Amino acid sequence: MTNTLRSTPHDRDAATKAEWSPAIHEHVRVSRRIDRPEAEVERMLRIEPDRLVRVAYGVDATAAATVISLPLFGSLDAPRVPVRVEFLTPRPPRSAAIISLKWQATFLNRYFPVLEADIAVLHGPELAGLELNGTYLPPLGIAGLVFDRFVGRRIATAAAVGFVDALATAIELDDTAKGAA
Repeated sequence: MTNTLRSTPHDRDAATKAEWSPAIHEHVRVSRRIDRPEAEVERMLRIEPDRLVRVAYGVDATAAATVISLPLFGSLDAPRVPVRVEFLTPRPPRSAAIISLKWQATFLNRYFPVLEADIAVLHGPELAGLELNGTYLPPLGIAGLVFDRFVGRRIATAAAVGFVDALATAIELDDTAKGAA
């Protein structure tokens, strides 16, 4: 008795896609100094990361989800893509991380990678530092890997730099931490 395995065209496409889409995660790491004591920065990131991102990007505080308009090249006048930011509890053994995040495009999302990152506070003598350390999988299989090799990784790095700069500026300008410290 022999078992025959039937496959549909859709099944063959899925197998081919898996064969031609190696899981190569790209790494992005960005850091910036903040003109605030590290205890304030840690408290703000632990307690109110959504509010900080909304302030940094001018998002309405009553919105149901944190969707920002992320500049692709870091510059405020660069083309933008709407991105949903979700904050998560860091998973062990990421002990240095204060908070984890995931961002994903809400428009044409198959053309943009999902970034999963940890945000840590770097310790300094008087000032703190903010560090984003994350990975993403370039979309679109082999074509996406080639694009990422030459252009995409520069876009990902610039977007991460812009995000960290905006978050750091929101922390530096926030007055609620001064009264709570």
